[in-house]
Amino acid sequence: MSTEQVESWKKTFETSVSQQLTTTEASPPIPLRTLTILLNYERCISDPRFLGCKLFNSSFAEPTIIDDMASDKLMHQMVLASKPASVKQVHLHAFRIESDQITGTPSINDIIDRHAPPNVQALPFAQRELIYHESRGHDGCYKAIELYQHFFELCPPGQTLSIQIKNERPVLVSPFSRRILEFKMKGPKLLTVSTGMKVVGNPGEKGGTIVTGRDQESLHSALGFAAPGSGHVDFVVDMTRMQWGEAGRGLLGELYCLGSVAGYYRAMENVCDDIEEVGNGATHVAPSIHTEAMKSCARRVWERWENRDKEGWCDYCGGPDSSERRLLNCSACKETKVRYCCKEHQKAGWKLHKFTCEKNKK
Repeated sequence: MSTEQVESWKKTFETSVSQQLTTTEASPPIPLRTLTILLNYERCISDPRFLGCKLFNSSFAEPTIIDDMASDKLMHQMVLASKPASVKQVHLHAFRIESDQITGTPSINDIIDRHAPPNVQALPFAQRELIYHESRGHDGCYKAIELYQHFFELCPPGQTLSIQIKNERPVLVSPFSRRILEFKMKGPKLLTVSTGMKVVGNPGEKGGTIVTGRDQESLHSALGFAAPGSGHVDFVVDMTRMQWGEAGRGLLGELYCLGSVAGYYRAMENVCDDIEEVGNGATHVAPSIHTEAMKSCARRVWERWENRDKEGWCDYCGGPDSSERRLLNCSACKETKVRYCCKEHQKAGWKLHKFTCEKNKK
Protein backbone atom coordinates (compact mmCIF):
# COMPACT_ATOMS: atom_id res chain seq x y z
CA MET A 1 0.00 0.00 0.00
CA SER A 2 1.59 3.24 -1.15
CA THR A 3 1.81 6.46 0.87
CA GLU A 4 -0.38 8.18 -1.73
CA GLN A 5 -3.11 5.54 -1.29
CA VAL A 6 -3.03 5.84 2.48
CA GLU A 7 -3.34 9.65 2.33
CA SER A 8 -6.15 9.41 -0.24
CA TRP A 9 -8.10 6.95 1.87
CA LYS A 10 -7.54 9.04 5.00
CA LYS A 11 -9.08 12.05 3.24
CA THR A 12 -12.04 9.92 2.15
CA PHE A 13 -12.45 8.68 5.72
CA GLU A 14 -12.34 12.20 7.20
CA THR A 15 -14.85 13.49 4.63
CA SER A 16 -17.22 10.60 5.32
CA VAL A 17 -17.07 11.12 9.08
CA SER A 18 -17.76 14.81 8.59
CA GLN A 19 -20.86 13.94 6.55
CA GLN A 20 -21.99 11.60 9.34
CA LEU A 21 -21.69 14.29 11.96
CA THR A 22 -23.52 16.97 9.96
CA THR A 23 -26.44 14.81 8.85
CA THR A 24 -29.60 15.24 10.88
CA GLU A 25 -31.73 12.53 9.29
CA ALA A 26 -30.39 9.00 9.34
CA SER A 27 -31.66 5.56 8.34
CA PRO A 28 -32.36 3.03 11.11
CA PRO A 29 -29.18 1.49 12.51
CA ILE A 30 -28.11 -1.71 10.78
CA PRO A 31 -27.13 -4.48 13.23
CA LEU A 32 -23.57 -5.50 12.42
CA ARG A 33 -24.51 -9.12 13.13
CA THR A 34 -27.32 -9.04 10.58
CA LEU A 35 -25.12 -7.34 8.01
CA THR A 36 -22.35 -9.91 8.47
CA ILE A 37 -24.77 -12.83 8.19
CA LEU A 38 -26.27 -11.52 4.94
CA LEU A 39 -22.95 -10.57 3.35
CA ASN A 40 -21.46 -13.94 4.25
CA TYR A 41 -24.43 -15.80 2.77
CA GLU A 42 -24.21 -13.94 -0.53
CA ARG A 43 -20.43 -14.34 -0.64
CA CYS A 44 -20.63 -18.10 -0.16
CA ILE A 45 -23.38 -18.90 -2.67
CA SER A 46 -21.70 -16.82 -5.40
CA ASP A 47 -18.09 -17.94 -4.84
CA PRO A 48 -16.90 -18.52 -8.45
CA ARG A 49 -14.66 -21.39 -7.38
CA PHE A 50 -17.66 -23.42 -6.26
CA LEU A 51 -20.36 -22.50 -8.78
CA GLY A 52 -22.01 -25.78 -9.69
CA CYS A 53 -19.59 -27.77 -7.51
CA LYS A 54 -20.82 -30.54 -5.26
CA LEU A 55 -18.97 -32.53 -2.64
CA PHE A 56 -17.90 -35.96 -3.89
CA ASN A 57 -15.71 -37.15 -1.03
CA SER A 58 -14.33 -35.97 2.30
CA SER A 59 -12.02 -37.22 5.00
CA PHE A 60 -14.99 -36.67 7.33
CA ALA A 61 -16.66 -39.64 5.63
CA GLU A 62 -13.60 -41.55 4.42
CA PRO A 63 -10.47 -40.84 6.49
CA THR A 64 -8.31 -43.06 4.25
CA ILE A 65 -8.35 -40.50 1.45
CA ILE A 66 -5.73 -38.57 3.42
CA ASP A 67 -3.47 -41.62 3.11
CA ASP A 68 -4.18 -41.62 -0.62
CA MET A 69 -3.12 -37.97 -0.76
CA ALA A 70 0.07 -38.82 1.12
CA SER A 71 0.92 -41.48 -1.46
CA ASP A 72 0.45 -39.02 -4.33
CA LYS A 73 3.92 -37.57 -4.91
CA LEU A 74 2.71 -34.20 -6.22
CA MET A 75 0.16 -33.65 -3.45
CA HIS A 76 2.60 -34.85 -0.82
CA GLN A 77 5.26 -32.45 -2.02
CA MET A 78 2.83 -29.55 -2.44
CA VAL A 79 0.95 -29.99 0.85
CA LEU A 80 2.09 -32.54 3.39
CA ALA A 81 5.87 -32.31 3.05
CA SER A 82 5.87 -28.70 4.23
CA LYS A 83 3.05 -29.05 6.75
CA PRO A 84 3.75 -26.88 9.84
CA ALA A 85 4.59 -28.81 13.00
CA SER A 86 1.74 -26.97 14.76
CA VAL A 87 -0.95 -28.69 12.64
CA LYS A 88 -3.04 -31.08 14.75
CA GLN A 89 -5.60 -32.11 12.10
CA VAL A 90 -5.76 -32.49 8.32
CA HIS A 91 -9.05 -32.28 6.41
CA LEU A 92 -9.49 -33.16 2.73
CA HIS A 93 -12.60 -32.33 0.69
CA ALA A 94 -12.96 -33.37 -2.96
CA PHE A 95 -15.50 -31.64 -5.21
CA ARG A 96 -16.97 -32.28 -8.65
CA ILE A 97 -18.35 -29.71 -11.09
CA GLU A 98 -21.92 -30.57 -12.07
CA SER A 99 -23.09 -27.32 -13.68
CA ASP A 100 -22.62 -23.55 -13.82
CA GLN A 101 -25.49 -22.85 -11.48
CA ILE A 102 -25.32 -21.14 -8.09
CA THR A 103 -24.12 -23.55 -5.44
CA GLY A 104 -26.60 -24.82 -2.91
CA THR A 105 -26.32 -24.54 0.86
CA PRO A 106 -26.12 -27.06 3.71
CA SER A 107 -29.60 -26.07 4.89
CA ILE A 108 -31.32 -27.41 1.77
CA ASN A 109 -28.95 -30.38 1.59
CA ASP A 110 -27.94 -29.94 -2.04
CA ILE A 111 -24.18 -29.55 -1.67
CA ILE A 112 -23.41 -33.26 -2.13
CA ASP A 113 -22.82 -34.85 -5.56
CA ARG A 114 -25.58 -37.29 -6.48
CA HIS A 115 -22.93 -39.88 -7.37
CA ALA A 116 -21.00 -39.51 -4.10
CA PRO A 117 -20.44 -42.69 -2.05
CA PRO A 118 -23.15 -43.59 0.50
CA ASN A 119 -21.02 -42.58 3.49
CA VAL A 120 -20.65 -39.09 1.99
CA GLN A 121 -24.38 -38.90 1.28
CA ALA A 122 -24.93 -39.80 4.94
CA LEU A 123 -22.77 -37.01 6.39
CA PRO A 124 -24.68 -35.31 9.22
CA PHE A 125 -25.80 -31.72 8.88
CA ALA A 126 -23.09 -30.30 11.15
CA GLN A 127 -20.29 -31.84 9.06
CA ARG A 128 -21.84 -30.73 5.75
CA GLU A 129 -21.99 -27.20 7.07
CA LEU A 130 -18.43 -27.33 8.37
CA ILE A 131 -17.12 -28.53 4.98
CA TYR A 132 -19.08 -25.76 3.26
CA HIS A 133 -17.51 -22.98 5.32
CA GLU A 134 -14.02 -24.47 5.60
CA SER A 135 -13.72 -24.56 1.82
CA ARG A 136 -15.42 -21.26 0.97
CA GLY A 137 -13.65 -19.33 3.68
CA HIS A 138 -10.20 -19.98 2.19
CA ASP A 139 -8.35 -16.79 1.29
CA GLY A 140 -11.53 -14.81 1.86
CA CYS A 141 -10.59 -12.22 4.48
CA TYR A 142 -9.80 -9.35 2.11
CA LYS A 143 -12.81 -10.18 -0.06
CA ALA A 144 -14.91 -9.89 3.10
CA ILE A 145 -13.37 -6.49 3.88
CA GLU A 146 -14.16 -5.39 0.35
CA LEU A 147 -17.74 -6.62 0.75
CA TYR A 148 -18.29 -4.40 3.79
CA GLN A 149 -16.62 -1.52 1.98
CA HIS A 150 -18.95 -1.68 -1.04
CA PHE A 151 -22.00 -2.08 1.16
CA PHE A 152 -21.11 1.04 3.12
CA GLU A 153 -20.77 2.91 -0.18
CA LEU A 154 -24.47 2.20 -0.75
CA CYS A 155 -25.49 3.59 2.64
CA PRO A 156 -26.94 7.10 2.92
CA PRO A 157 -25.09 9.82 4.85
CA GLY A 158 -25.75 9.43 8.55
CA GLN A 159 -26.07 5.65 8.44
CA THR A 160 -25.04 3.92 11.67
CA LEU A 161 -24.37 0.35 12.74
CA SER A 162 -25.48 -1.20 16.00
CA ILE A 163 -23.15 -3.63 17.76
CA GLN A 164 -24.45 -5.96 20.43
CA ILE A 165 -22.41 -8.92 21.69
CA LYS A 166 -24.98 -10.47 24.06
CA ASN A 167 -27.80 -8.60 25.80
CA GLU A 168 -26.02 -5.36 26.69
CA ARG A 169 -27.29 -2.08 25.30
CA PRO A 170 -26.29 -1.87 21.61
CA VAL A 171 -23.48 0.52 20.76
CA LEU A 172 -24.05 2.74 17.74
CA VAL A 173 -20.98 3.26 15.57
CA SER A 174 -20.29 4.89 12.26
CA PRO A 175 -19.34 2.53 9.41
CA PHE A 176 -16.74 5.16 8.57
CA SER A 177 -14.99 4.69 11.91
CA ARG A 178 -13.75 1.30 10.75
CA ARG A 179 -10.17 0.12 10.54
CA ILE A 180 -8.74 -2.87 8.71
CA LEU A 181 -6.86 -5.00 11.22
CA GLU A 182 -4.07 -7.07 9.68
CA PHE A 183 -2.48 -9.95 11.53
CA LYS A 184 0.37 -12.36 11.07
CA MET A 185 -0.88 -15.78 12.11
CA LYS A 186 1.77 -18.18 13.36
CA GLY A 187 1.42 -21.93 13.81
CA PRO A 188 -1.96 -22.96 12.33
CA LYS A 189 -3.65 -25.91 14.05
CA LEU A 190 -5.69 -27.14 11.06
CA LEU A 191 -4.66 -27.86 7.48
CA THR A 192 -7.53 -28.11 4.99
CA VAL A 193 -7.24 -29.18 1.35
CA SER A 194 -10.14 -28.62 -1.04
CA THR A 195 -9.77 -29.91 -4.58
CA GLY A 196 -11.72 -30.35 -7.80
CA MET A 197 -13.24 -26.85 -8.05
CA LYS A 198 -13.07 -24.28 -10.83
CA VAL A 199 -9.98 -22.17 -11.34
CA VAL A 200 -10.67 -18.45 -10.87
CA GLY A 201 -9.69 -16.52 -13.99
CA ASN A 202 -10.06 -19.62 -16.16
CA PRO A 203 -13.65 -20.89 -15.81
CA GLY A 204 -13.08 -23.71 -18.30
CA GLU A 205 -10.29 -25.24 -16.25
CA LYS A 206 -11.23 -27.82 -13.64
CA GLY A 207 -9.34 -29.44 -10.80
CA GLY A 208 -8.37 -26.38 -8.79
CA THR A 209 -6.85 -27.00 -5.37
CA ILE A 210 -6.79 -24.64 -2.39
CA VAL A 211 -4.96 -25.22 0.87
CA THR A 212 -5.56 -23.46 4.18
CA GLY A 213 -2.93 -23.76 6.91
CA ARG A 214 -0.02 -24.85 4.72
CA ASP A 215 2.36 -22.11 5.85
CA GLN A 216 3.88 -21.59 9.27
CA GLU A 217 3.04 -17.89 8.96
CA SER A 218 0.24 -16.28 6.97
CA LEU A 219 -1.59 -12.96 6.83
CA HIS A 220 -5.18 -12.56 7.93
CA SER A 221 -7.44 -9.53 8.27
CA ALA A 222 -10.59 -8.53 10.11
CA LEU A 223 -12.58 -5.31 10.47
CA GLY A 224 -12.42 -3.16 13.57
CA PHE A 225 -14.83 -0.46 14.79
CA ALA A 226 -14.43 2.28 17.36
CA ALA A 227 -17.09 3.16 19.90
CA PRO A 228 -18.02 6.87 19.89
CA GLY A 229 -15.28 8.94 21.49
CA SER A 230 -12.94 6.02 22.21
CA GLY A 231 -10.25 6.87 19.68
CA HIS A 232 -9.27 3.22 19.19
CA VAL A 233 -10.72 -0.06 17.95
CA ASP A 234 -13.21 -1.59 20.40
CA PHE A 235 -14.97 -4.28 18.33
CA VAL A 236 -13.76 -6.81 15.78
CA VAL A 237 -15.77 -8.70 13.17
CA ASP A 238 -14.26 -11.58 11.19
CA MET A 239 -16.44 -13.09 8.48
CA THR A 240 -14.19 -15.91 7.29
CA ARG A 241 -12.75 -17.48 10.43
CA MET A 242 -14.48 -20.80 9.78
CA GLN A 243 -11.88 -21.58 7.13
CA TRP A 244 -10.05 -22.95 10.20
CA GLY A 245 -12.82 -25.38 11.02
CA GLU A 246 -14.88 -25.74 14.16
CA ALA A 247 -12.38 -23.68 16.16
CA GLY A 248 -13.14 -20.76 13.85
CA ARG A 249 -16.74 -20.38 14.97
CA GLY A 250 -17.78 -17.23 16.78
CA LEU A 251 -17.75 -16.78 20.54
CA LEU A 252 -21.34 -18.09 20.70
CA GLY A 253 -21.15 -20.66 17.91
CA GLU A 254 -21.81 -18.25 15.03
CA LEU A 255 -20.60 -18.76 11.46
CA TYR A 256 -18.48 -15.61 11.94
CA CYS A 257 -16.78 -13.93 14.90
CA LEU A 258 -17.94 -10.68 16.52
CA GLY A 259 -16.58 -9.49 19.83
CA SER A 260 -14.27 -7.20 21.73
CA VAL A 261 -10.63 -6.93 20.77
CA ALA A 262 -9.60 -8.98 23.81
CA GLY A 263 -12.27 -11.59 23.09
CA TYR A 264 -11.11 -11.88 19.49
CA TYR A 265 -7.50 -12.45 20.51
CA ARG A 266 -8.58 -15.15 22.97
CA ALA A 267 -10.68 -16.83 20.29
CA MET A 268 -7.74 -16.88 17.88
CA GLU A 269 -5.81 -19.01 20.37
CA ASN A 270 -8.03 -21.90 19.24
CA VAL A 271 -6.98 -21.37 15.62
CA CYS A 272 -3.22 -20.79 15.81
CA ASP A 273 -0.33 -20.72 18.25
CA ASP A 274 0.24 -16.97 18.07
CA ILE A 275 -1.11 -13.87 16.39
CA GLU A 276 0.68 -10.56 15.83
CA GLU A 277 -0.99 -7.35 14.68
CA VAL A 278 0.96 -5.86 11.78
CA GLY A 279 -1.39 -3.09 10.61
CA ASN A 280 -4.50 -1.16 11.65
CA GLY A 281 -4.40 2.15 9.79
CA ALA A 282 -6.17 1.45 6.50
CA THR A 283 -9.90 1.92 6.00
CA HIS A 284 -10.22 0.62 2.42
CA VAL A 285 -8.78 -2.12 0.26
CA ALA A 286 -7.68 -1.44 -3.29
CA PRO A 287 -9.69 -2.76 -6.28
CA SER A 288 -8.99 -6.37 -7.23
CA ILE A 289 -10.15 -9.03 -9.68
CA HIS A 290 -12.95 -9.71 -7.20
CA THR A 291 -14.25 -6.13 -7.03
CA GLU A 292 -17.20 -6.44 -9.41
CA ALA A 293 -18.35 -9.68 -7.80
CA MET A 294 -18.11 -8.13 -4.34
CA LYS A 295 -20.07 -5.07 -5.51
CA SER A 296 -22.78 -7.35 -6.85
CA CYS A 297 -22.99 -9.20 -3.53
CA ALA A 298 -23.16 -5.90 -1.64
CA ARG A 299 -26.00 -4.65 -3.86
CA ARG A 300 -28.01 -7.84 -3.25
CA VAL A 301 -27.58 -7.44 0.50
CA TRP A 302 -28.60 -3.79 0.34
CA GLU A 303 -31.78 -4.77 -1.54
CA ARG A 304 -32.53 -7.47 1.02
CA TRP A 305 -32.04 -5.00 3.85
CA GLU A 306 -34.29 -2.45 2.16
CA ASN A 307 -36.99 -5.12 1.76
CA ARG A 308 -36.60 -6.44 5.29
CA ASP A 309 -40.25 -5.79 6.22
CA LYS A 310 -41.45 -7.95 3.32
CA GLU A 311 -38.75 -10.56 3.00
CA GLY A 312 -37.08 -12.37 5.87
CA TRP A 313 -33.91 -14.37 6.29
CA CYS A 314 -32.45 -17.00 8.57
CA ASP A 315 -31.05 -15.29 11.64
CA TYR A 316 -28.20 -17.82 11.69
CA CYS A 317 -27.02 -18.20 8.09
CA GLY A 318 -28.84 -15.47 6.13
CA GLY A 319 -30.74 -17.86 3.87
CA PRO A 320 -33.93 -16.34 2.38
CA ASP A 321 -37.50 -17.51 2.68
CA SER A 322 -38.59 -19.58 -0.33
CA SER A 323 -41.32 -21.95 -1.46
CA GLU A 324 -38.87 -24.85 -1.10
CA ARG A 325 -37.78 -23.82 2.38
CA ARG A 326 -40.12 -21.80 4.54
CA LEU A 327 -38.55 -19.94 7.41
CA LEU A 328 -39.39 -20.95 10.98
CA ASN A 329 -40.43 -18.17 13.36
CA CYS A 330 -39.29 -17.95 16.95
CA SER A 331 -42.64 -18.50 18.69
CA ALA A 332 -41.74 -16.26 21.62
CA CYS A 333 -40.60 -13.19 19.66
CA LYS A 334 -43.64 -11.11 18.70
CA GLU A 335 -42.19 -7.60 18.47
CA THR A 336 -39.07 -8.61 16.53
CA LYS A 337 -39.07 -11.07 13.66
CA VAL A 338 -36.52 -13.79 14.32
CA ARG A 339 -36.56 -16.63 11.80
CA TYR A 340 -34.53 -19.73 10.96
CA CYS A 341 -34.26 -21.79 7.80
CA CYS A 342 -34.10 -25.15 9.58
CA LYS A 343 -34.35 -26.70 13.02
CA GLU A 344 -30.58 -27.22 13.09
CA HIS A 345 -29.96 -23.49 12.72
CA GLN A 346 -32.69 -22.65 15.21
CA LYS A 347 -30.96 -24.88 17.76
CA ALA A 348 -27.48 -23.57 16.92
CA GLY A 349 -28.71 -19.97 17.03
CA TRP A 350 -30.15 -20.34 20.51
CA LYS A 351 -26.71 -19.87 22.10
CA LEU A 352 -26.89 -16.25 20.95
CA HIS A 353 -30.64 -15.68 20.63
CA LYS A 354 -31.33 -16.63 24.27
CA PHE A 355 -29.82 -13.31 25.35
CA THR A 356 -32.42 -11.26 23.47
CA CYS A 357 -35.36 -13.66 23.06
CA GLU A 358 -38.62 -12.11 24.29
CA LYS A 359 -39.29 -15.33 26.19
CA ASN A 360 -36.49 -14.45 28.60
CA LYS A 361 -37.57 -10.82 28.98
CA LYS A 362 -40.88 -11.60 30.64
